[in-house]
Amino acid sequence: MLAFVIIEFVPFTKLWVNVDFHLYKSQRQEVVERVYSGELVPNVEYNSSMIALGSEYSKVSMGGNEIQIQDINGLKYVFFFTFRGILDNYSGFLYVPDGGDPINFADLNEEDVTQIIKYADNWYYTSHH
Repeated sequence: MLAFVIIEFVPFTKLWVNVDFHLYKSQRQEVVERVYSGELVPNVEYNSSMIALGSEYSKVSMGGNEIQIQDINGLKYVFFFTFRGILDNYSGFLYVPDGGDPINFADLNEEDVTQIIKYADNWYYTSHH
């Protein structure tokens, strides 16, 4: 009975997301700075908005160690995957520049299938399914 109660009421996913955010926030911030400086540029042959990261950043973006960047109205958004599903199912941490809005990134404007949670200044956890 105790196991059932734990499984039912302990928010394991939320705990894991919180730990992941805090463990890798400084590395993700470093990647964002390198994107903004022009040091990291799209380098994935099949997708001009993707950057494959080197082994030094092996834990900041799951499902292929790639990040997605998007320039929207002159503002650069940077997305780090925590889950990379099939087709349009994904979740992760989105860096939103000052003056930006996370709802502008990719397909996050679809309310019925999108979750956006602010984690810190400029940082959001987002999921789309």
